[in-house]
Amino acid sequence: MNHTLSSRLIYLLRGLAPYMILGLLVAAVSNITLFSYMQNNIYQTKYFDKHWIRRVQDLTWLGPYFRISSMIGNTPVILLITVPMMRHLYARNNFHTSMTFAILLSSSFIVSFTLKHMFNRERPVNDGFGEHNLTTSFPSGHSIAVPFIFFLVQWFLIKKYSKKALLLVPVLLWQTFFTVISRVYLSTHYPTDIVGGLLASACFLSVFYLGLKRNKEFFENEKYE
Repeated sequence: MNHTLSSRLIYLLRGLAPYMILGLLVAAVSNITLFSYMQNNIYQTKYFDKHWIRRVQDLTWLGPYFRISSMIGNTPVILLITVPMMRHLYARNNFHTSMTFAILLSSSFIVSFTLKHMFNRERPVNDGFGEHNLTTSFPSGHSIAVPFIFFLVQWFLIKKYSKKALLLVPVLLWQTFFTVISRVYLSTHYPTDIVGGLLASACFLSVFYLGLKRNKEFFENEKYE
């Protein structure tokens, strides 16, 4: 292909943009539905949150691990993980894959920002990091971002090491689980915030993955060399 980089990026965005928009809409509808249910069933929601807060915060022996895990969803750590992967792929002539990583990373912030401002749920009072003064609670931004990150990490590892990297899926799922649960342990989110974040990320990534499959011609000739 003798296209300039900007032209190639425009073609890529033209192919993926509809799926980004649809993914955001599906994520929003899923969270609106969940939040409406929570509002209409306040007693059950409070019981669910209190029950799982108590259960998770009883795991004091995992406290240090929870604190470390929680850092994975912080923006500087997200960039520390993903930017080197994008640079590495770009250097290996995987332009479309590298740019798709950037698009997906940006999408995670857009989804989180959009949904948080739709609901404006206050954070738990006992906020370990003081984040309740900065962002709202529903859905959990960590629960949105971390599945995006590990999706990218898994894609990168498959690109570099072939399908042998699938053996790491249980490890990534394990760490995803403990990272999102750490937000409950640290009193920065309600359990229902975690459910909302995971639901939103699952909806968006499912639609976006369909977009990747429908636009596979962008990636078919990009071999890891």
